[in-house]
Amino acid sequence: MSESVGAVHLGWDVVAVAAGGGGKPTTLLMVDGQATPPVQLLADASGQLHTSGVDGGRRDIGPAIADVRDLLGHSRIVVAGATWPVDAVFGARFHNPVAAIRAYLGGTPDVLALPYPDSWSEQLVDSYAEVVESIGIAVEPIPESVALAGYVRERAIVDNEIGATIVYSDGRSLLVVAVHADESRPTESVDVALPRDAHNDSRTADSVVDDVVAAARDIDADARQIVLIGNIVDIERLRFAFQNHFGRRLVFAAEPLHAIAIGAAALVAGASGEGEDSSTVAMPEPSRAFGAPSPADHGATVRHVAASHRQPSVWDVSGPARMVEPVVNGVRAHAVTLIVAGAAIVALIVAFLAFRWLTEPEPLSAEDARAAVVAAMLPADEFDGMTAREIEDDVVAVTTGAELTSMACGSIPLTAKEAAGARVSAEQSFEAPQDSPADGDGYRAGDALALRAMYYDPDTADSVMSAILGRVQDCPNGAANDLRYVVAVPSNGEDPGPPLQAGSTPERQKPSLDAHGGDRLAWRGLLPRANSTIGRVQHVTCLADRTGDIVLRACGTSLDTRRADDLAELGISRLLEHKR
Repeated sequence: MSESVGAVHLGWDVVAVAAGGGGKPTTLLMVDGQATPPVQLLADASGQLHTSGVDGGRRDIGPAIADVRDLLGHSRIVVAGATWPVDAVFGARFHNPVAAIRAYLGGTPDVLALPYPDSWSEQLVDSYAEVVESIGIAVEPIPESVALAGYVRERAIVDNEIGATIVYSDGRSLLVVAVHADESRPTESVDVALPRDAHNDSRTADSVVDDVVAAARDIDADARQIVLIGNIVDIERLRFAFQNHFGRRLVFAAEPLHAIAIGAAALVAGASGEGEDSSTVAMPEPSRAFGAPSPADHGATVRHVAASHRQPSVWDVSGPARMVEPVVNGVRAHAVTLIVAGAAIVALIVAFLAFRWLTEPEPLSAEDARAAVVAAMLPADEFDGMTAREIEDDVVAVTTGAELTSMACGSIPLTAKEAAGARVSAEQSFEAPQDSPADGDGYRAGDALALRAMYYDPDTADSVMSAILGRVQDCPNGAANDLRYVVAVPSNGEDPGPPLQAGSTPERQKPSLDAHGGDRLAWRGLLPRANSTIGRVQHVTCLADRTGDIVLRACGTSLDTRRADDLAELGISRLLEHKR
């Protein structure tokens, strides 16, 4: 008998849960009374986390964490003043899905299938698996494309004699998957961009279909059967565009939002029933690139998925639950190739280190570092309508040594990584007069900007941004920190919005920050009444960008979170323009 298997698929907006094996058919499951409950976790004013199953009549509940996967790589997060270890957050997110799986299977599953996006790195997959395993269940990570292939075979949607093309979308992007008739061929997938206009513009939707056809051709997917899966089946313009193009070749999945969860559960449950000895199972090698497209062709990236990153695994990605034979031929030739390649790699490393030693920039002198951060600050009349606050007979304050504080949150000590290279910091602040009108086009009472530049030694600057983000996730709510309830804004995924004051309700339309890019961090917090110059709780938004060896930060303060966002973006843009 096969193992009992549960599967939890966390999307960016909903959770899908399935279970099967152990003598029970693979099926989707209801959680919190819903087939696809929202993925976000809620919180009350005390910082207690809740799922969407909480009593809808409670007024003290608001959104807290939009996507728990954004926490991977961090140890803890502060929610409404309560510090949560990340593994406990994942435990809260998985509690009800696992309870539904246990109820269906009649006990704890032998293994939990864990689908993940094909684009994830091995490190991120391992982090995901480890934090979910902390709830006490063995997990088997599976690429989403492989789970989709498992679904169409499990449900016998496609004719296995000719294969099929799967087009999956979560509403934000498209994943094109080749399900080959020859089950020995590895599953291959391609990402295709999904323009927002495709949801309501017929011409754009038609262009998307053309992009999908080109992407499918690049991975040699069979276009005689097209299976639509995911949110795409509910996007009318796109659905019609695919119907017009493919006609009777088009098939709609019966369980479009649960397909990945069902496919993952079916694969793992089927694999466990193929044989008893899995210790000698060899993992298949990735397939060679086939017709990889140029990014200029249609914005797609080809992936050739081989298998889960975690050992051992008894399923082959080319189809449902097939044992893989060890590869024994050509070992000697392969060893020789590895030796030659290893020697070449060593030579390259030596050359690279020598080049880096000769070209690595020298740290600035104390005088030059001070001049660099002061030069990054803005003129006193930069913001018409706001006044630069004087500090020690100047509008720019310079700090060094033990006086330096972290760029994260408010006035907290340097992180260990920052302290290793932080040399000198300059800061200045601007504020609107307290008698400014409460409406109109100009600045209002409570509007303020705090700007800062910090210089780091060149050999430490690379690790500074991650150190700042890590501290943002761990901002203490003590007297040393003037911000409360700090919320980090992810560089991808939905903007979580600002922290909520007690008794307030979330806005229907969340504000959105430009937090994208490799060198930008963003976070929001609340400035307590005791720290406010106008005696009221204010919203604070901070943006930090790295330019060379200097990190720039702009924090906007206002009674309204949207204005705080706008001020922060205005401040960082002026700093970057001035720095150039």
